[in-house]
Amino acid sequence: MPRLIKSVLNQTNRNFELIIVDDGSTDETKEVVDGYSDQRIKYYYTENQERSAARNFGIGKSNGRFVCFLDSDDELKSGHLECLEEAIQLHPSIHVFRTQYEFVNRDGTRRTSAFSAKVPNPGDIWRNFYPVASYCMRRNVAERTGWPEKFWMWEDRHFFLRVVLEYEIAELPCLTTIIHDHASRSVHEVDPERFSQKIWVIEHAVLDLWDSHAERLGRFISKAEMTDWIHDSLRGAAYDAIDAKHPELAREALSAARKYVRLATMPSWVYARLKLVLK
Repeated sequence: MPRLIKSVLNQTNRNFELIIVDDGSTDETKEVVDGYSDQRIKYYYTENQERSAARNFGIGKSNGRFVCFLDSDDELKSGHLECLEEAIQLHPSIHVFRTQYEFVNRDGTRRTSAFSAKVPNPGDIWRNFYPVASYCMRRNVAERTGWPEKFWMWEDRHFFLRVVLEYEIAELPCLTTIIHDHASRSVHEVDPERFSQKIWVIEHAVLDLWDSHAERLGRFISKAEMTDWIHDSLRGAAYDAIDAKHPELAREALSAARKYVRLATMPSWVYARLKLVLK
C-alpha cells in the first residue's frame, strides 16, 4: 500500500483525488493511510464484499469526470495522469483510454505490453491481459457498466468486455503502470476455506457474461475459446493448489476442469496421470 500511495502522490499531474476503499482488510491499511496528511486522499472502510463491490463503492464516492482504477499490487509511473490528461484533451469524443504496462514476475524478470494503434475489440480484451490500472474512463461509463459484484475472479474482463461492447477504447503508447506478481495475488491464492467458491467463480463469471452477451461476443470469440479459457483457468488453480501442498483442492479443481476439456487442450490421460501424482 505505501508503494501505491507514493506512486500516486508522485504524479506530475497534481489534479487528482485518491479514493482508498479498505474492503475489510486485516492489515494496517488505515494506519498507513493515516500517515499521510494530503487532503486529496479519501479513506473509506467497508465490510469485506470483494473487489467489484469496493470498486463500485469507490466510483460512487468519486467527484472527477474520469476515474482510474488501482489495485494494491499496482503502482503508477509519475507520468500516468499526465499522459491520460493529454489524451483526454486531444480526443474529447473518446470515453475510455488504456495505457501500457510493465509486469514484474515473481523471479524479478520483467515484460512489457506491446503497443498497437489498432482499436481494441472484444477479442483483444478476451485474449490479452491488461491490468485494471491501465484503464481510465469517464465516470458515467463506469457507473453505467458497473463491476459485477457476484464475482471476484475474472471480474476485470467481465467488466471491460462489457465496456468495449459499448465504447471505443483508445490505446495510448505511454508505458505508465507497473504490476507486481507474487504468490499472495488472488489469482494464485489457495485458501482452503473458500477454494470451492473460487472454482465456482472461475466457471460462472465467464458463463454469466457469455449467457448475457453471446450474440455480440460470438462475432469476436468462439464458444470453444470460451470453454478453453475456463478449462485452462481451472487447471491453473489446480497447479496453484499443488504448489501450496493441498492435493485435495487440486483434485477438486481438476474435476471441474474436466467438464471443459477438449482433445486439443488436454487429453483425459493427463488428468489420470495428475491424479496419480496427487495421491
